[in-house]
Amino acid sequence: MACITDFAVQRIKAELLPRYPNVDDVLALDHGYGCGVAANPAVGFCTDLLVRAGARDPLHNSLRSVVARARAVCGVVFLANSQAIGCKKTPCGPSRSAYHSSARVMQRVPSVMFSETTEVRDGIDQLTARASTPEVAEAMIREMAWYDAYLQRGSADRSANTTPGNKAGGLSNIVEKAIGSIVKSGSMAITGVLAPGEKLRQKGLTYAATPASDFICGTLQLAAGMNLHVFTTGRGTPYGLAAVPVIKVATRSDLARRWHDLMDVNAGRIADGTASIEDVGWELFWLMLDVASGRKKTWAEH
Repeated sequence: MACITDFAVQRIKAELLPRYPNVDDVLALDHGYGCGVAANPAVGFCTDLLVRAGARDPLHNSLRSVVARARAVCGVVFLANSQAIGCKKTPCGPSRSAYHSSARVMQRVPSVMFSETTEVRDGIDQLTARASTPEVAEAMIREMAWYDAYLQRGSADRSANTTPGNKAGGLSNIVEKAIGSIVKSGSMAITGVLAPGEKLRQKGLTYAATPASDFICGTLQLAAGMNLHVFTTGRGTPYGLAAVPVIKVATRSDLARRWHDLMDVNAGRIADGTASIEDVGWELFWLMLDVASGRKKTWAEH
């Protein structure tokens, strides 16, 4: 079925996309659950567009038929960065454009998510201590309990989490890894908890309970409503998402030099002593605004 959706996307890009300058791209999201609807603010559903195009131009009738087939069986075609074809891009402040970064940036945005149950489990007391209400703390504990029960059913050892790459980088156990992961969330109060598949509805700092796999974690945050993703890495990754920009931050200068066409920000300068946390925080903040505004593209997009 992928060949059908691929063909449809190729035709849409070649024949329809040039007519709509407000739409950045087209992508196919294949899945096995029948018809679906995009809820992310960066994505718009394009069935109505195809119907209108076919109605006024017989040339598009075959395309409309192909997309209808693909949608009915396994996929939905979406237009990225446009909820409706007629919408216009308008300037907005950081309160509407930024997603995730350091504590300094968090103070300037309304909705921030951080994740990975597998990463924070063994430092969970540091997170519950920052819960804005007892209910938020209880929700975090509930997600950790689900994870513990999941591992127990498979007789898995949680302490085996530290990967060979983590160990080569200097981590000796999962508790150290958890502490490092939690530090990335800053020091603000945690105002909400999202189980997998739930939609982000509150402002403030939210813990999204996801697995640690980059693509699974990113996809679940995307489903929750994320529109800009900042990804820190010490080992390097070509990770990216089709529907939202991913800004990759290297925590080591050597990585930033070697993977200069994959890393967007070199935070290793802090450890080198050539830049302060504040310097890099502001650099990342302005880059986030430029990327969210479409003035710059991330290396993942390139």
